[in-house]
Amino acid sequence: MRTFTPALLAAFMLLTMVKSSGVFEVRLTSLSNDKGMTSQGECCQSDGEGRRSCREQCRTFVTICLMHYQNKIVRSYPSCTFGQFATPLLGGNNIDLREETGDGPYSVKLPFTFSWPKSFTLIIEVWHDEYGNQSIAEEKRILEVTKTGSAGPSKAWKIGQQGNYHAELTFAYRVVCDQNYYGDGCDRLCKARDDRFGHYVCSHNGTKLCLKGWTGMFCEQAVCHERCNLSHSFCDSPALCRCRLGWQGEYCEQCVKSPDCHHGFCYEPWQCVCHQGWTGINCDIDARFCEKRRPCKNGGTCRLDWTSNYTCECPRGFGGKDCQLVTCSDDICLNGGSCVEKASFIQCGCREGFYGERCEHVRLSCDDLVCQNNGTCTVDDSGRRCLCPDIRHFEETI
Repeated sequence: MRTFTPALLAAFMLLTMVKSSGVFEVRLTSLSNDKGMTSQGECCQSDGEGRRSCREQCRTFVTICLMHYQNKIVRSYPSCTFGQFATPLLGGNNIDLREETGDGPYSVKLPFTFSWPKSFTLIIEVWHDEYGNQSIAEEKRILEVTKTGSAGPSKAWKIGQQGNYHAELTFAYRVVCDQNYYGDGCDRLCKARDDRFGHYVCSHNGTKLCLKGWTGMFCEQAVCHERCNLSHSFCDSPALCRCRLGWQGEYCEQCVKSPDCHHGFCYEPWQCVCHQGWTGINCDIDARFCEKRRPCKNGGTCRLDWTSNYTCECPRGFGGKDCQLVTCSDDICLNGGSCVEKASFIQCGCREGFYGERCEHVRLSCDDLVCQNNGTCTVDDSGRRCLCPDIRHFEETI
């Protein structure tokens, strides 16, 4: 699941702190004042001698006042709390705007930036412009229309019609939320977007509808692949599966074993659980190495070793990793000979009078042999002997 950074969270909070925005629209449809009279029964125009003459047309304009709901309208109360408007001169006695389309002086929009309360009071007054400056005087009022009720945001117009004994006004009104604002009070902001702040469109009432593959309050969280292990993964785009540290595989269902693990597996990241027949911290020690390889020579005994697979216990007189070397021992050299270990063999240094690989032979000499009759002592492989002169052939062998 993706986490909010402080900057992103602040942006989301700003999006939710919105004001209302909409308009109260009034459309004037028709005015009929056949006699050209004010609400007091007087003709709008006067002749040149100061007499009122209803033969002249009224110069008609309209004021609109929108205010909070009042069961009984009190004129002394601050009026037009929701807005007011005055049209330019619209025409004479009778005005027919039913065929008019679009915006014009007959179509009035009163914007509001507060949560629309639904209930309201609307006052429409029709006036005769006596002096051409849109001045308002009680005696110049042609008609007053008062509408008190309630209206929620809607594209449909509500029709109203009111009049007095000689004038009648037909009008329509409605409340419309501005673009991207919704709800009964036009106080719900929803602007469709597809960016790092959200992925959604807006329903008819301003509810955010997430685009396919997105979820969350602002539709900012991608929906991962349905087979993706959400405990081990996340995704920043729909239908993907990105593994968290220590997990791998297409759907992040496989743990990552210790980097030094040779013959093992894992249940959790960075573990090294040895396969059968292997041991050691990194499962690199063959538990059956002695049985399979029999590495020890010369009668050595093989033992399992946790650091180097095996160790050979060598019999007396042998050494090396596999007992392949002959080594010095107390009795390897006989007759007081001294043992010296070379790179791949041993050598006995014999005392005087002895020889052989282990000094096992006594070296013979003529020191204690006296030959008679002028015989000569000699030593060879067969022993020592006296060589007699030619005149007498005698040989003694010891």
